Amino acid sequence: MFSYYAVAISAVFLTSASQVLLKVGAARSVRTNNLLHAYLNPLSLAAYFFLFVATLLSTYAYQYLPIKAAVVLLPSGFISVALLSFWLLKEKFSRLQFAGSTFIILGTVVFSL
Repeated sequence: MFSYYAVAISAVFLTSASQVLLKVGAARSVRTNNLLHAYLNPLSLAAYFFLFVATLLSTYAYQYLPIKAAVVLLPSGFISVALLSFWLLKEKFSRLQFAGSTFIILGTVVFSL
């Protein structure tokens, strides 16, 4: 059972990392002003691949995990995207994002009780 949780957590963080990759790929493509390049640059293609793998991992793990675990694990992706963007992209972590993250954590704690 522990391995299914590990797979699900890996899928959540892989999804978060791919969203950051998509943002970096799109930001680099804005400079070239080529719409096709925004979707087909190497970073975006890698992000699509990671999203595909994360989808497969999630589908596999959630077949065996209780729905209560999925509802707790999925919102953690929102928080991890914000933290990865703060850490890797040097984006600001606003008060509104902090409040939203706090509500996500509180909601998952209340739901898991």
